[in-house]
Amino acid sequence: MKKNIITLTAILALGTFSAQVRTVNSATNVSVTNSPAFIDASSNTTVNGSSNVGKGLIFPRVDLSAMTAFPGVTAGIPNSFPTRFDGMIVYNTASSGTAGVGSTQGTLTPGYWYYENKTSSNTGGTWKPVSTAAAGVANTASNGLTLSGNDVKMGGTLSQATTVSGLTATNTLSFTGTGLNAFSVDGSTLSADAANHRIGIGTTTPGSRLEITGTGGFDDDLSLTSNGSSYNSTIIFNKSRGTNAAPSSVSNSDFLGDLIFKPYAGNNYLTTAKIQVQVNGTVASNSVPTDLLFSTGSSVGTERMRITSSGNVGIGTSSPAAPLDVAGNVNISPKAGTASSLNLYEDTANGTNKITLKSPANVATDRSITLPANAPVSGYALVTDGSGNTSWGSVTPSASTLSSIALFASPSVPITPNNGSVSGSVTDQRFFQQFDTAIVNPLNNFNVSTGTFTAPQSGNYLVTAYIVPNAAPYNNTPNYSYPINLEVRKNCGGNASGGSIVMDNAAIRWATPLVPALRFAVNVNGMVTLAAGDTLNLVVYLLGQNSSTSDTAGLSFPLNFSYAGVTTFKALFSVTAL
Repeated sequence: MKKNIITLTAILALGTFSAQVRTVNSATNVSVTNSPAFIDASSNTTVNGSSNVGKGLIFPRVDLSAMTAFPGVTAGIPNSFPTRFDGMIVYNTASSGTAGVGSTQGTLTPGYWYYENKTSSNTGGTWKPVSTAAAGVANTASNGLTLSGNDVKMGGTLSQATTVSGLTATNTLSFTGTGLNAFSVDGSTLSADAANHRIGIGTTTPGSRLEITGTGGFDDDLSLTSNGSSYNSTIIFNKSRGTNAAPSSVSNSDFLGDLIFKPYAGNNYLTTAKIQVQVNGTVASNSVPTDLLFSTGSSVGTERMRITSSGNVGIGTSSPAAPLDVAGNVNISPKAGTASSLNLYEDTANGTNKITLKSPANVATDRSITLPANAPVSGYALVTDGSGNTSWGSVTPSASTLSSIALFASPSVPITPNNGSVSGSVTDQRFFQQFDTAIVNPLNNFNVSTGTFTAPQSGNYLVTAYIVPNAAPYNNTPNYSYPINLEVRKNCGGNASGGSIVMDNAAIRWATPLVPALRFAVNVNGMVTLAAGDTLNLVVYLLGQNSSTSDTAGLSFPLNFSYAGVTTFKALFSVTAL
């Protein structure tokens, strides 16, 4: 399209020229000195015979979309377009697009447009449409707008579909407020508490940063849906010390996030169950040992189960030492038609074979089996007492002799009673029989140095002990009886008079009946019941009067004598498990 620019250069005037002229309705077309009107085309009775016949001004018709340049005459100087076309009005004929020179406000439509240019460049302005509202025509406002005189404001009811577009990092849409329910959608469907910086869904008074309140059904559910094969729906709990702008590492015992379940109980909500994540260990670069905790209860949740950072599961303990560590009883319930069982598998390097511990299909009443407290013994098997209490019993009774020991025979260590040299005083003294040789001690239950036998498990034991004289006894003083008793004591604790007597020879025996070369053997034997860990010792008991001259009623000792020299006696102590 060829563009024509018409410049009016002739000024009709009579008399003195000036900046404003009067034309058309002026009979003489005289200049109008200092008139504020550039062109006065008003009607008058002299020319028109009426003051109501106005004259119109026909503006240039221009297709602004095809106008690509202003005239080449220099602009911006006092005598040549000093305003750089600021305020120029045209009648645009284009019905779409934008102006070819300068910017355009919106999209071109037919009508009056003016050029607003406050810059120092001819093309720096903007084409804007001139309002077509005529005086006396009432303007209206709706769909989220209100009208106050000629002032159109936001604040009405949004009643039509409305799209807000063109939002960017710089062209933003923001809401500010200070009230509890400063912004809302459909009442309580969505509420922004600007005073406390909280969001409520289903409530206008949220108690936390985000609160969802409903009345049941699905209106208080939170649903996350993920489509595709690369990603899953995710809830992320980020935790740090410090601030958002300057975070720092968490520390041992810090909680990283909670899922809390709070039922209402008459007058308040109780924290009866929760799932927590807690740091449990030293935090290092790219390493935070983390445990998962499960708590339940009726008023306050108590930790019931924990999965540690190493994968151990603890039930009733917060420090499980195995892949499954249970503090308390464990029930293995059966499936219908099958008794419960426990499978123990071999090392995976060797295969997948297993040993199954299985309950009988039919049990008349509850049964219990109590394992022995002591360590198992080679060659022994578990035996029960009929009440479910078990002990280690010998598989081969002939090998069940636990200890047989010979007499301590060192000539330098005779036993010297503390009877002293006072005639008529009483000797009342116990001492442990000494041993130096373990004839048979297959399970190492006999301590030779202390003469102590320790029961390896609970059960019944056959005990035999005796003291016999040598073939040619000597050292006894004639005419004295040397009264002696032999005791088997349990749990003495290192004291010859301590513990309890479980067996003795029931009557006083004499080492010699007044004759030096003749002595009786002293012995005890019988069965005793011991618990695992019980101890037995052989104890010699001397009880009688001291005499400086001769025996008194068969119960006398000579003054200052030594008992059991190396060649006088031998002793044997035998314990056999039954």
